[in-house]
Amino acid sequence: MKEQLKAVDSDKTVYSTVDVQKSVLLDQNVLESVSISTDYQGKPAIDCKFTSEGKKRFAEITSQNVGKRIAIIINGKLVTVPKIAAPITAGNLEITGHFNEQEAKGLAAKINAAIAK
Repeated sequence: MKEQLKAVDSDKTVYSTVDVQKSVLLDQNVLESVSISTDYQGKPAIDCKFTSEGKKRFAEITSQNVGKRIAIIINGKLVTVPKIAAPITAGNLEITGHFNEQEAKGLAAKINAAIAK
């Protein structure tokens, strides 16, 4: 599946095409909660907390894919493709990127809506 993703780089918007594998590695059932925070630079971030099963599975996935990107797809639409910087084993995920507070709130709301289904 090929998807086009908008990314903001400094003052310009960049569109790039990414290949996304069709198999689902994790779904919304492994998420416990999603909230908004700020990262170490004071920029908006999205914090996700996994269930115990999600924590275990996400640790396996991120350990095997350091340096690669992981697609977050909601309702069949590619939303973001964060890069896995290190294995994530604590059961929490912080998504940072080039989005403003309103965009972060919107993404968190979409993820929370998916969890509620």
